[in-house]
Amino acid sequence: MSVELSYPKLFFNDGTRLTAIKEAVKNSQIDPNSVIGTLADYQHIYGDRIDFVGLIEFNGNVPALVVFLPKGHRPSEKVFYAAGETPELYLVNGTKLTFDCLGRYFSERKSGGSETWLDRDIERREFQEWARIDSAIWLINDWRAYGLYQDSYTRYRSGSPSEKVDWKRTLKRQRPLWTENGPYYQRCQVRERLSSQAGMISQIHRWCVYQAFRLAGWLTQDAAITEIELLSDKYAMHADQSTAKLWALALTAQLELEFSDRRIELIRRLQTLLGGGSFSKGTKVAGISKFERVWEEMCSVVLDNQYKEHFEAIMPQPSYLGPNKNKLPTYQRQIPDIVFGVSDSLFYVIDAKYYTVPESLPGWGDIGKQFLYAWCLRGVVKKDSTVHNVFLFPAPAKCDPLKLPEEVIVEAGGAVVPYLSNLVCIYFDIEEVMKAYARKYNCQSVSDFRKAIDVALSRSLGIVPKAIMA
Repeated sequence: MSVELSYPKLFFNDGTRLTAIKEAVKNSQIDPNSVIGTLADYQHIYGDRIDFVGLIEFNGNVPALVVFLPKGHRPSEKVFYAAGETPELYLVNGTKLTFDCLGRYFSERKSGGSETWLDRDIERREFQEWARIDSAIWLINDWRAYGLYQDSYTRYRSGSPSEKVDWKRTLKRQRPLWTENGPYYQRCQVRERLSSQAGMISQIHRWCVYQAFRLAGWLTQDAAITEIELLSDKYAMHADQSTAKLWALALTAQLELEFSDRRIELIRRLQTLLGGGSFSKGTKVAGISKFERVWEEMCSVVLDNQYKEHFEAIMPQPSYLGPNKNKLPTYQRQIPDIVFGVSDSLFYVIDAKYYTVPESLPGWGDIGKQFLYAWCLRGVVKKDSTVHNVFLFPAPAKCDPLKLPEEVIVEAGGAVVPYLSNLVCIYFDIEEVMKAYARKYNCQSVSDFRKAIDVALSRSLGIVPKAIMA
């Protein structure tokens, strides 16, 4: 006998219009007002579109998940899955890949000491909910590998001298028989180290694994587990707010007693899933708004950005001067997204733009800034060097290629301004970029992505591709 632990799900793209979401949601079991209202409460609506990548977990009378994948991810035509129906593997893998990328992005920002990405209470709450999902996946995989937590304890019993005798305890509790060979103990105190799944930590682990399958089981191998494996147990799993506080205290105390790295990580993951002792049934939101920050970081990684290491020190930088021509203590910097060189005369300056092309495109501020970056770079590298200037977009999921912009030019009097031209638009498959960034998949290498840039430039500008070095 099995129990279904997955929720009905809806899948959308970041940037989806509100009208499209309302239309899809009204055909499901989810209240459309709940979805739109939650997005509005969390400030994830920009104009008439969604500005969010992640998921919303509804824990009402009809539990459900609404998933928002990045722009450019190709969603299935079928967007709703009823309870008991397995989502298409493509969407499941896409969601898992999205959370793997957010996992790396969040962890590296946190370990690097950057807190600007958590400058709002909403963002902190969303990160905490993402951490719950990440911990849920970890707990499921750990449970499959090791089973439930084993509470260890010591038991003493009477035994023979041939067993593992606790002599200190035996001497205190037993009187010996005196023989010609000395004292003889017929019944000794024997110490045994036993394991059990009947203790509180095991009970907490059992409850958390169950909740992990409900929340994230569909992102792992199975969407359901057998009742007999997890639920049919004489120790009932009832949880309320008072239980939550008790469990939180028990986990904190147990953490001080653990020495195994795996068991320490297990206790911490349990604490994260419990959410600090709260079993709230309300709506939970996990993810990130302004996914362009993640897109910029992913592109920087897969192209091996060299700006900080090799170009920041030589790029021209602005300063404000006071009345005596002294530099004022202000911090104004040119910070291009991505700069790299593949020889002493071939360079690339790239702006990773997270736009829904061709519906929306960078404005003059972004265009002018990118022309300036390229102009400044040409002034500090070797004379007659080639500097390629690029806007890098996620390839749209569905679009006529003839409608995609290929190049940005500036005209004056009907003629192209020579030094304000050749800003090329290039498109990367966002799924391939995400796979490379997540570092857990068979994916393209840095040299592959750089070669893709070169091939696109050759097609757009009619130049012969030059060798790209990794």
